[in-house]
Formats: sequence, structure tokens, C-alpha cells
Amino acid sequence: MNNVQLIGRIAQDLELRKTQNDRAWLSFSLALNEYSNGEQHTTFIDCVAWQRNAEILAQYAHKGALIGLEGRLQRRNYTDRNGQNRSIVEVIVNHVELLSSKGQSDSQETTNTASSNDWP
Repeated sequence: MNNVQLIGRIAQDLELRKTQNDRAWLSFSLALNEYSNGEQHTTFIDCVAWQRNAEILAQYAHKGALIGLEGRLQRRNYTDRNGQNRSIVEVIVNHVELLSSKGQSDSQETTNTASSNDWP
């Protein structure tokens, strides 16, 4: 079983991108606050959204927005700009729920959701 459920805040501005085949996608970090021994710690989780999930996030979410997501973990290998081989673990988003959206205060909630089973 490979299932992840997270609630956190978007850590940077979102930029919707398109593949050569015109598939929408975006990558972002999700900031999760954890409390241990009375202290707050923030963990940043790399996430990738495709197609409708990416479009909804780009249109309705922003840096600092609170979202809930469900997805799966994926390990990906790549070569960085310096030619070094790297590995990253990221969440591939298959469902997203906007808990605060553009123009809303964090105390308000919204029911905008999206699901997608068309990730690569």
C-alpha cells in the first residue's frame, strides 16, 4: 500500500507548467507543522500535481494557502545542473482539497476538491 494524506500550507508561489504534450503540472513544497516537546518544527514535503489537480491549485491556491491532499510516494532519480546524480522522494497528488483559497482568510473554509487518476 502506498498512500499519503497530508494537511499543510503551500510554501512558495505556484507556477503552472505544461509538458511537451500539453499536460498541465506543477511542483511545490508543502509545509507541515509538527510539535515535539513543546516546540514547533516545520517539515517541507515535495509534491507534484498533474492535469486537473495542477490547474485547480494554480487557479485557486497561493503561497500560504492551507490544503489537504492525498497521493502516493514516488522516488525519482535525476542529474542536477552540476552533473551529479540525485534522488528525490515526492508525493504525486491524486486528490486535493482547498481549505483556504485566494481571497479567503485562513479561518474560512472552502469545499473545492479535485481528484485525478491520470498522473504519469
